[in-house]
Amino acid sequence: MFKKWMFLLALLLPFECNIYPTLLLDTPAHVPEPRSAEVSIAADQSWQRSGIQLQSGEQITIEVLSGLWNTYPEEAFFDGAGGASGLCTGAACVGFVENMPKGMLIGRIGGGEPFPIGNFLELSADRSGTLELRMNDPGTEDNAGALIVLIRVE
Repeated sequence: MFKKWMFLLALLLPFECNIYPTLLLDTPAHVPEPRSAEVSIAADQSWQRSGIQLQSGEQITIEVLSGLWNTYPEEAFFDGAGGASGLCTGAACVGFVENMPKGMLIGRIGGGEPFPIGNFLELSADRSGTLELRMNDPGTEDNAGALIVLIRVE
Protein backbone atom coordinates (compact mmCIF):
# COMPACT_ATOMS: atom_id res chain seq x y z
CA MET A 1 0.00 0.00 0.00
CA PHE A 2 2.87 2.38 0.86
CA LYS A 3 4.41 1.84 -2.60
CA LYS A 4 1.13 2.83 -4.30
CA TRP A 5 0.95 6.10 -2.32
CA MET A 6 4.59 6.88 -3.13
CA PHE A 7 3.92 6.15 -6.80
CA LEU A 8 0.87 8.46 -6.83
CA LEU A 9 2.74 11.15 -4.92
CA ALA A 10 5.61 10.96 -7.42
CA LEU A 11 3.13 11.43 -10.25
CA LEU A 12 1.09 14.25 -8.73
CA LEU A 13 3.71 16.27 -6.84
CA PRO A 14 5.42 17.74 -9.91
CA PHE A 15 2.07 19.05 -11.20
CA GLU A 16 1.28 20.62 -7.84
CA CYS A 17 4.69 22.29 -7.70
CA ASN A 18 4.81 23.27 -11.39
CA ILE A 19 8.10 21.55 -12.01
CA TYR A 20 7.13 19.67 -15.15
CA PRO A 21 8.37 21.45 -18.29
CA THR A 22 5.60 22.96 -20.36
CA LEU A 23 4.89 21.45 -23.75
CA LEU A 24 5.84 23.73 -26.65
CA LEU A 25 3.68 22.07 -29.28
CA ASP A 26 1.32 25.04 -29.68
CA THR A 27 3.92 27.75 -29.09
CA PRO A 28 4.74 29.81 -32.22
CA ALA A 29 8.32 29.82 -33.47
CA HIS A 30 10.57 32.45 -31.90
CA VAL A 31 10.41 35.69 -33.85
CA PRO A 32 13.24 38.12 -33.08
CA GLU A 33 12.26 41.59 -31.92
CA PRO A 34 12.88 44.37 -34.45
CA ARG A 35 16.00 46.42 -33.72
CA SER A 36 16.46 50.09 -34.48
CA ALA A 37 18.93 52.91 -34.06
CA GLU A 38 18.89 56.63 -34.76
CA VAL A 39 22.34 57.85 -35.76
CA SER A 40 23.96 61.10 -36.84
CA ILE A 41 26.10 60.77 -39.98
CA ALA A 42 28.58 63.61 -40.43
CA ALA A 43 29.40 64.89 -43.93
CA ASP A 44 33.08 65.44 -43.10
CA GLN A 45 33.79 61.87 -41.94
CA SER A 46 34.62 58.69 -43.80
CA TRP A 47 32.72 55.43 -43.10
CA GLN A 48 30.78 55.71 -39.83
CA ARG A 49 29.54 52.69 -37.87
CA SER A 50 25.80 52.66 -37.26
CA GLY A 51 25.97 50.38 -34.23
CA ILE A 52 23.75 47.88 -36.06
CA GLN A 53 25.17 44.38 -36.52
CA LEU A 54 23.42 42.52 -39.37
CA GLN A 55 23.01 38.90 -40.32
CA SER A 56 22.74 37.88 -43.96
CA GLY A 57 19.12 37.92 -45.10
CA GLU A 58 17.80 40.36 -42.48
CA GLN A 59 15.42 43.04 -43.76
CA ILE A 60 16.67 46.61 -43.24
CA THR A 61 14.97 49.98 -43.61
CA ILE A 62 17.19 53.07 -43.72
CA GLU A 63 15.48 56.48 -43.62
CA VAL A 64 16.83 60.03 -43.38
CA LEU A 65 14.75 61.76 -40.71
CA SER A 66 16.32 65.23 -40.81
CA GLY A 67 19.46 67.21 -41.47
CA LEU A 68 21.29 68.75 -44.39
CA TRP A 69 24.84 68.58 -45.68
CA ASN A 70 27.00 69.77 -48.59
CA THR A 71 30.13 68.69 -50.45
CA TYR A 72 31.97 72.05 -50.44
CA PRO A 73 31.51 75.46 -48.79
CA GLU A 74 30.03 77.34 -51.79
CA GLU A 75 27.38 74.72 -52.44
CA ALA A 76 23.83 74.88 -51.04
CA PHE A 77 22.93 72.33 -48.37
CA PHE A 78 20.84 69.30 -49.42
CA ASP A 79 19.39 66.07 -48.02
CA GLY A 80 20.42 62.42 -48.42
CA ALA A 81 19.43 62.30 -52.09
CA GLY A 82 22.57 64.24 -53.02
CA GLY A 83 23.49 67.66 -54.32
CA ALA A 84 23.55 69.45 -57.62
CA SER A 85 27.32 69.12 -58.08
CA GLY A 86 27.00 66.18 -60.47
CA LEU A 87 27.60 62.48 -60.40
CA CYS A 88 30.45 60.70 -58.69
CA THR A 89 32.45 59.37 -61.68
CA GLY A 90 35.90 58.29 -62.71
CA ALA A 91 38.98 57.54 -60.66
CA ALA A 92 37.89 59.89 -57.87
CA CYS A 93 34.92 57.61 -57.12
CA VAL A 94 36.79 54.34 -56.63
CA GLY A 95 35.31 52.71 -53.54
CA PHE A 96 32.13 54.77 -53.70
CA VAL A 97 28.89 54.48 -55.66
CA GLU A 98 29.68 55.51 -59.23
CA ASN A 99 27.17 57.29 -61.43
CA MET A 100 25.12 58.36 -58.40
CA PRO A 101 24.94 61.93 -57.10
CA LYS A 102 27.82 63.29 -55.10
CA GLY A 103 26.58 63.91 -51.61
CA MET A 104 24.09 61.02 -51.63
CA LEU A 105 23.86 58.92 -48.46
CA ILE A 106 25.49 55.54 -49.14
CA GLY A 107 26.08 52.43 -47.06
CA ARG A 108 27.95 49.16 -46.88
CA ILE A 109 27.68 46.01 -44.79
CA GLY A 110 30.73 44.34 -43.29
CA GLY A 111 33.15 46.30 -45.49
CA GLY A 112 31.43 45.04 -48.66
CA GLU A 113 30.46 46.92 -51.82
CA PRO A 114 28.91 50.34 -51.21
CA PHE A 115 25.26 50.79 -52.19
CA PRO A 116 23.12 53.92 -52.73
CA ILE A 117 20.58 54.85 -50.04
CA GLY A 118 19.42 58.41 -50.69
CA ASN A 119 16.62 59.44 -48.31
CA PHE A 120 15.00 55.98 -48.01
CA LEU A 121 15.90 52.38 -48.77
CA GLU A 122 14.55 48.94 -47.91
CA LEU A 123 16.84 46.00 -48.59
CA SER A 124 17.83 42.52 -47.54
CA ALA A 125 21.36 42.22 -46.12
CA ASP A 126 23.55 40.37 -48.63
CA ARG A 127 26.14 39.54 -45.95
CA SER A 128 26.70 39.64 -42.21
CA GLY A 129 28.54 42.53 -40.59
CA THR A 130 28.26 46.06 -39.27
CA LEU A 131 26.22 48.57 -41.26
CA GLU A 132 28.31 51.65 -42.07
CA LEU A 133 27.12 54.92 -43.65
CA ARG A 134 28.70 58.00 -45.23
CA MET A 135 28.34 60.65 -47.90
CA ASN A 136 29.07 59.63 -51.51
CA ASP A 137 32.09 61.92 -51.80
CA PRO A 138 35.70 60.76 -51.67
CA GLY A 139 36.96 64.14 -50.39
CA THR A 140 35.29 64.79 -47.05
CA GLU A 141 37.66 67.49 -45.74
CA ASP A 142 35.57 70.41 -47.07
CA ASN A 143 32.11 68.90 -46.39
CA ALA A 144 29.75 70.28 -43.76
CA GLY A 145 26.54 69.24 -42.03
CA ALA A 146 25.04 65.95 -40.90
CA LEU A 147 22.00 63.73 -41.40
CA ILE A 148 19.93 62.02 -38.73
CA VAL A 149 19.22 58.50 -39.98
CA LEU A 150 16.81 55.89 -38.62
CA ILE A 151 17.77 52.24 -39.17
CA ARG A 152 15.27 49.43 -38.55
CA VAL A 153 16.05 45.73 -38.78
CA GLU A 154 13.35 43.06 -38.89
